[in-house]
Amino acid sequence: MELIEITKKLNTQKRCINYLEKARWQEKPVCPYCQSDKVSAMKKQLRHHCNSCNTSFSVLVGTIFEASNLPLSKWFIAISLVMHAKKGISSRQLARHIDVTKDTAWYVQKRLRDAMQNTDKKLLKGIVEVDETYVGGQTKNKHKKVREALHTQGKVATGAMHKVPVFGLLSRSGRVSTQVVEHADGKSLKPIINNRVDRKSVIVSDGFGAYSGLNKKYRGHEVVNHEKDEYVRGAYHTNNIEGFWSLVKRGIVGQYHKITRKYLQNYLDEFCFKYNFKGEEKIFELFLYNALITNKVKPIATC
Repeated sequence: MELIEITKKLNTQKRCINYLEKARWQEKPVCPYCQSDKVSAMKKQLRHHCNSCNTSFSVLVGTIFEASNLPLSKWFIAISLVMHAKKGISSRQLARHIDVTKDTAWYVQKRLRDAMQNTDKKLLKGIVEVDETYVGGQTKNKHKKVREALHTQGKVATGAMHKVPVFGLLSRSGRVSTQVVEHADGKSLKPIINNRVDRKSVIVSDGFGAYSGLNKKYRGHEVVNHEKDEYVRGAYHTNNIEGFWSLVKRGIVGQYHKITRKYLQNYLDEFCFKYNFKGEEKIFELFLYNALITNKVKPIATC
């Protein structure tokens, strides 16, 4: 659904609620607390009453929209803007578009990214490119107090030592998966590969030593040695995952400027979701499916 269609068809709370109910329940509401379908509509409140556990609920219970005072029409506009922003959109820019404070816009984006987490358990297959990168500014650009603290600790203030390591896997089918790691070494990276890549796949990597030995578990392991100016060998290269890293870093530098380690995975989930569904006409509907099942609902205690 495009932005202009959203502003025309989903411009009231009632219309938005009806749209979500159809998407979540089709034509038969189900209590999110006890899973009973014995419910009756409370039309004036846009809610439902469960005759089994005697609880009232709305379609928003257990979703990213729950406990929010922001009108759903603004939520839907925000979703459309975020989904179509290839390199992301800053909270200040989003705040201007939907007429809220920057803090509210950040809160909205945080919940949207929560719904973009990769819950797909399917293994990556075929030719799978793997690569690690480092996210963060150069030490020389850090605050004077940070540089002095590093100097006091006797740490070298150059290279990627003070950046956050991120690991990525990308199959030629177009699916990408990323994970923030504590250390970019074999002990950290190999278990991720083992959990996410099918054994019949061919792994393609650069000459980083952390990937050694993968040929023993997979159909093949092709190494493209960048140190010897080798970047492509037939069908084997890591250009796709490196292109994805470029997209991520351009988004961080151009839109977000600075991301703390605490929320970095959250932002990476957004980049991955949009990359995996790029060109998909119904990306708005696909996102809503995730948004409606993100939060787990605690069952009502029964006597």
